[in-house]
Amino acid sequence: MTHDDCEWRDAFLDSLRVTGNVSAAARLVGRSRASLYRMRRIDPDFASAWQDALEEAVDWLELEALRRAVEGIKEDRFSKGEIVGTITRYSDSLLMFLLKARRPWLYDRRVLRGGQTNTDEDSFDASRAALEEKLDRLANLSAKD
Repeated sequence: MTHDDCEWRDAFLDSLRVTGNVSAAARLVGRSRASLYRMRRIDPDFASAWQDALEEAVDWLELEALRRAVEGIKEDRFSKGEIVGTITRYSDSLLMFLLKARRPWLYDRRVLRGGQTNTDEDSFDASRAALEEKLDRLANLSAKD
């Protein structure tokens, strides 16, 4: 591999690592997306570095999501066109999303304790069975009176 090949590859991978966007990284190095995807198919080392760069980009996104969920985002408050203060907005939905991603067995009701996914049909069947059991208990209580 020539020095020029190393330079543009490194620049592409650095951009991909920061942006997570193949098109933006391709434009930066003056290459077409198609040529980069073709190279990724034939060069296992490049493919591995590409995947690592994308994983790092997602790591940065996770950190930003965590920051927004926990530290919040400052928002200016206006009155009559002037800033009169700021508030901090936190994102409960981002926090729950991160918890579901990290510990789905605890925070995602679609995942059962053993790690299997609970489908809507499973959920419906379980709900129906629980309801029928409660109705049976109520019927038994009524019969005793």
